[in-house]
Formats: sequence, C-alpha cells, structure tokens
Amino acid sequence: MLTYLANSRYVTYLDDDNWWRDDHLALLTSAVAKADWAFSWRWFVHPMSSRPICVDSWESVGPHRGIFNERFGGFVDPNCLLIDKLACERAIPWWNVPLQGDSKGMSADRHVFAVLKALRGVATGQPTVFYRMDPNDGLHGQRLQIMGAAYDAAHPTA
Repeated sequence: MLTYLANSRYVTYLDDDNWWRDDHLALLTSAVAKADWAFSWRWFVHPMSSRPICVDSWESVGPHRGIFNERFGGFVDPNCLLIDKLACERAIPWWNVPLQGDSKGMSADRHVFAVLKALRGVATGQPTVFYRMDPNDGLHGQRLQIMGAAYDAAHPTA
C-alpha cells in the first residue's frame, strides 16, 4: 500500500538493516529517465562489522543474469530498485503475493521482478546499496563459498 500512497511517481525501497551510498538516488533517477524502472548493484556487508565484503556479482544482477536466471529470469533485490509507479503499476499488487510454499512470506519480490523484467529496466552500473548479510538466510552458506576469504577478512576481529 505504501507504494500507492507515496507522494511521488518514483519509488524506492530500503530495508532497515541496509543503506545506500550518497549518490544512489541521483544515479537511479538519472537512469530511470530512459526506462520504466532502474536498479543498482549491491555490496554484501558483514553482519557484525558492517564492513563491505564484495560486490554481489551473482544474485541481484538484473534480468537474464546471475544464479536466478534459470528459475526466475534473473533478479534484482528490492533495496536496489527505483520504479516509476505509473509505468510499473501492474507489478505493485504482487508485493502481497509470496511464492507458493513460502512459510515466511518473504518471496513476493520474485513476483514483482517477474513483472518488472517484462518492462524496460536499466542498470546504473554502480554498486550503491549496502546489503547486510543474515547468517540465518537460506543462501548464506552458498554466499560464503563464493566469497571465500573475503568474508573472514571483513570480520570485526580481522
């Protein structure tokens, strides 16, 4: 509902444990002038130290890319999005519909992305979102394998 209520044609999303680089909104606003929605890339951030670990080059990387390409046609994390809510109106109701079998109800973003990828999207080409990792996330183990020693190097005691 908040997307509809926003007093702006353009809407972004930000979870309470993540943050944006200072130029995030300016880059997205410039990019969306050429599309219906825009996205940036993200940094994975250590959950204890808040230190950036590495740029996410395999998950939230856009349409038809990354490890979610086969199952979902790619993916963009909601924290990385800016949508033109008029051009993307048909995606908005899907925020309320998680994937079947999702007991936590946290997968509605996959439905939103399914609609967005059929519209004109553009990347800023910059990692401007800082995404705090959650050790309880189902993908945490896979992320650790990909990151290797970079995760440990970002630990508070490193």
